[in-house]
Amino acid sequence: ESLFSHTIYGSVILTDDDNFLNKNLLRTHGEILCEIKIKNIEDEIFEYIFVIGNVELEIKNEIADGAVAVLSLISRDFFRNLYRFKSKGYVNLPITDIIKQILKEELNTDIEMKEENFQNSEDKSTYGFTKIRPFEKVDILKQKAYSPNLSVTSTYLFYENRDGYNFKTFENIILNNIRVKPESYIYSQNMS
Repeated sequence: ESLFSHTIYGSVILTDDDNFLNKNLLRTHGEILCEIKIKNIEDEIFEYIFVIGNVELEIKNEIADGAVAVLSLISRDFFRNLYRFKSKGYVNLPITDIIKQILKEELNTDIEMKEENFQNSEDKSTYGFTKIRPFEKVDILKQKAYSPNLSVTSTYLFYENRDGYNFKTFENIILNNIRVKPESYIYSQNMS
């Protein structure tokens, strides 16, 4: 998870003693899926389905009876984004709503979009896009969005985390993640 990435991504290192990947996986065509389940400290299970974007094999020995594989994992939405080019216009809508429409209609995402994860931008805009990828449209829109709160700068971030897609200002992220009151320390030169 990263505030500076559209989607969740990662890599997995596997030891392939039976040479399964070399015999089977590398000969397939199309979308290869990998489901990951992780349990966190609170015993919550996070499940995510990735597309295997790349496989790097390192043969263990000369006989090639096994290998170490590094699987580069990308989200299904990231994979779909690579091949979706659509021209479309949006008329008199808040940027937040345009982004949600792009994700639903153009990307056909199944990632959750909770209302509390989308901070409204203060604008109604009209945009026309010509044959560019959905995430490229989101990047353009997040630069044009501005916050209704005049005391906050308008640096919007679009990212995916375990809670789904998010569209928030940088300041909102910082202010909402402060959970503990900072401790006060007193400086004294008489410390021994």
